[in-house]
Amino acid sequence: MDPSKIDWGDSLGGFVTGAVTVLAGMFNWFGKKLREVHKRIDVVEGTIGGYAVHIGQQKEQHKANQQQFQDVKHDLNAINQKQDRQMEILLQINRK
Repeated sequence: MDPSKIDWGDSLGGFVTGAVTVLAGMFNWFGKKLREVHKRIDVVEGTIGGYAVHIGQQKEQHKANQQQFQDVKHDLNAINQKQDRQMEILLQINRK
């Protein structure tokens, strides 16, 4: 065998070994990055869960505030009606 000639089998074997090594390295690198992304997603989901609880509490407080405003509005309307009636009575007394 002539040592100056390229042995295609060895070259192909080296190429395949290199390709497998590169692919394994890429999968390892992407795997690490993917794990980091999943960790970040878990952190964000935990944060969102906390915000969801706070939003629920805010909605309940908003409903309670709306009910209080409606009660105040109702009470003010009742007071206005009583004052209107008192004014009518005072005008009737004044006319007599």
